[in-house]
Amino acid sequence: MKPLTQRYLLLFIALAITAFIAGGALVGWKITQDYRLKLGSNDFLVKQLARVKEKNKDTAVANARKKIVRTEKARREKLGATRFFSGRLVEIQRTILAAEINGPVVSIPVEVGNQVKKDETLIAEVDTIWSRLAFEQAQRKIAVSKVQLGFQQREYERLSSLNEQGAGYVSASDLDSQKLKIEELQAEIALQQVVLTEAEKKVARARVFAPFDGAIVNKIAEVGSYVSPGSPLVEIVSTGLIDAELTVSEAFIDRLKIGQTVPIWIDSLNLEASGQIHSIVPLGSTAARAFPVRIRLDDQNGKLKVGMSVRGKLQITDAKESIVVSKDAVLDRPDGALIWIAVPQETAKEEIASQKSLSISSKNGNPASSNENSESKNEDLWTAQPVQVVITARTDKDYAVIPIAQQGRDLLKPGVECVIEGADRLIVGESLRITAIESAFLKDLPKASGHTVIRPIEETAFFNPKTNQVEEKNDNQK
Repeated sequence: MKPLTQRYLLLFIALAITAFIAGGALVGWKITQDYRLKLGSNDFLVKQLARVKEKNKDTAVANARKKIVRTEKARREKLGATRFFSGRLVEIQRTILAAEINGPVVSIPVEVGNQVKKDETLIAEVDTIWSRLAFEQAQRKIAVSKVQLGFQQREYERLSSLNEQGAGYVSASDLDSQKLKIEELQAEIALQQVVLTEAEKKVARARVFAPFDGAIVNKIAEVGSYVSPGSPLVEIVSTGLIDAELTVSEAFIDRLKIGQTVPIWIDSLNLEASGQIHSIVPLGSTAARAFPVRIRLDDQNGKLKVGMSVRGKLQITDAKESIVVSKDAVLDRPDGALIWIAVPQETAKEEIASQKSLSISSKNGNPASSNENSESKNEDLWTAQPVQVVITARTDKDYAVIPIAQQGRDLLKPGVECVIEGADRLIVGESLRITAIESAFLKDLPKASGHTVIRPIEETAFFNPKTNQVEEKNDNQK
């Protein structure tokens, strides 16, 4: 490129940049002059202030809608502290059935897990051949002894008759000897009668029946095994009733009484049962310093089984009248316990109601209908206020509390609304909207560990706080 052409190109670029800067400066000067005129106008300032207020109101309404909480009323009632103690289910009766006679086992018609009935279910049968032979032998000996006894008695009568005649044919010694023979035979018959009874009992006891209602948990002998008196056959545990054995520390054992009702939770079955204290074992573990306490329960048609882990709730303090709130309402933190109270916000109610009324009127060109006004007034608006408390008693669902400051005592009274959901990120004076879950949503829900379990809402649905209903998402909402 020629030097002259380069000079003309540079000159053109310099002129273009100068024109651009000059144009921008002129436009900026014009805008500045216009805004100076507007800022000097009262009408413009009023309009801008109205816009800011409108925006702030919209933001306040949006925030109020976002801070949705659930509450539960505080109440005054008697409450004692309770505590859960762990334990397990134990059998009431447990025994190992044994054979009572010698002989081979000819029948064991039960298996492990079978249910048995008292005096009805045959457990085992031992061969009775030797017992029957002993029975027959005793019978024969008794028969022989009776024949001999009859002969000796007749001989004694003959000798006695000769002795009475006085001919000197029979001496007193002969009579005594004959009498001794009779007594020996009578003793022999009595002895054989005992042997006969023993053989009869052995035959009867060759069949072993269940001593109580229960279940077979161990089978020790089998068919063909030779057993003797005391040889184990099967092991049985009782059914129908079962004990929950809790380990209670020594600090609370004296507060328990026989017959006291105790709720029991079986976590593995998601089941709650109730029973009464049947016994308090006075011998405890030295290391744990705890004592076994047995609560008698129904086994729920076999649902409760020996060895299952359980938890029992025992009252460890006397019930005292105090302010009681839901456990979920208390934020128990290391620096202290806190409760958020929902205080009615009457001013906010009126502002939002009037705002909706004006908005509807401006859109429709006529005043808002009476139904819409009433709907606005029915919307609950509240203010969040914190209250520091001291927890005096705890149960699995409720806490007994005492406010620390006088201001808290003025706020926390029976009947006030305590926030039980949504209290984690509240700030003082924040606007709230209280919602509730209808009882239909909680119907037929399972219980676990003494607390209601709420299934999560599916992702295809959302919760409308205005109608308190779960609605399906449409395409626009998605």
